[in-house]
Amino acid sequence: LFFFFFRDRTPIPLMARRATLPAGWLEQQFSDQQVQEWMVAARQWSQELVEISKRKDFFRPHSERQGVQISVGHSPDSKMLVIRGQCRCRVNADFITHATICSNVERFLHFFGTVDEMFTDGECLGLFPHGYVYPNLPYWGIKYARYKLPNPVSDRDFVFLEFGDKVKIDGKDVGIGVGKSLHTDAFPPLPDAVRGEILQSGYLFLPDEEPNYARLEYIVQVDIKGWIPTFIQNFISTNQALNVARMRDWFEHVQCERDRMRHVLESWMDSQHWDATFIHDRGLHRHGTYTHTIPCAPGSVLEFAFTSKSGGLQFHVEGARDNTDFSRPSLHPHEQPVHGMVECAGNTVQLVWHNTSWLKARHVYFFFRLLHGPYSYLAIATQPNQLEVGGDHHAEAIRAVEATPAVVRVISVASDGDER
Repeated sequence: LFFFFFRDRTPIPLMARRATLPAGWLEQQFSDQQVQEWMVAARQWSQELVEISKRKDFFRPHSERQGVQISVGHSPDSKMLVIRGQCRCRVNADFITHATICSNVERFLHFFGTVDEMFTDGECLGLFPHGYVYPNLPYWGIKYARYKLPNPVSDRDFVFLEFGDKVKIDGKDVGIGVGKSLHTDAFPPLPDAVRGEILQSGYLFLPDEEPNYARLEYIVQVDIKGWIPTFIQNFISTNQALNVARMRDWFEHVQCERDRMRHVLESWMDSQHWDATFIHDRGLHRHGTYTHTIPCAPGSVLEFAFTSKSGGLQFHVEGARDNTDFSRPSLHPHEQPVHGMVECAGNTVQLVWHNTSWLKARHVYFFFRLLHGPYSYLAIATQPNQLEVGGDHHAEAIRAVEATPAVVRVISVASDGDER
């Protein structure tokens, strides 16, 4: 009876994992012509998504669940319904646009695992343009996603091209993310899953009339293939619209914790990049532990900040010099954000959180950045509009900055001698 009445009801999404894929999938090389064709096609998909969204005669109201307005539409070239989910969110639209950029596998697994309950495995198979740097727009990515369906139905997987950008709708900047199945021999169907097809899918992040609010819109049309009849797929497909509700709840929680750490983070970046800052968040089950490993160079400095939700967490840093307050586990209450800096002793450093509660799950939200790496260098303007780079190995420093986390400090000296 004790465990029944005091059981933990805190929702902690299952952590998606990297997919185990055939050899060669991650080493695929595509011609410039093929990449260019995909990039052009993705832009066309985004235009089609905007056109469907603006058509008043395409969707008809279906229901309202969890604060989401659900509508359905019929496409002339498919029997599968087009589903739309719409809701408001107490978050800036620019932040949402940048937070949904899945430019690496960690962000992809975390984002998809948070907003889709059936997502279990994934991998990033390509990213364009070459040398892409987060959070720039536009971006294109090839993704593999696998979904667990109820027994006895087999798992479904998808290989799709993802595109993110900002577009103009009625004179307003709107964030957009679209995806469609990619048909290529480079990624053939796997024997233990049924390859589904994403006919169209996409998000629109529209600024709301009220400041610091946004309107989220999710449009999706999927054929999961296999033996399931079309009418059954259409009957249950409206559940996909609830992805936008999970997205809304996640964004609002993240925004709340970002605001708590704002005084720390605004010193890290100018206001232009504030909305693009990536926040890590993880759930810790009762008496659970989460470890986040960060590659670094010996002697570099790691700066971090974190908050916890619904209770304090035990925290310490592994792989750092034993001369800080964070070298040994200690309990930190959740009322105040924790901010600290440590010097890295080796090639990795680990941030470790432990939930000491046996009754309640906890959530941690954190940022970090590496400072003073071995290849950091100083750029000083000796004269207006001229830069002189300090250090003996300028070219090596540039290559290292491209390959590893580093900070380039730039001091601009005006003609009146004031540093800026």
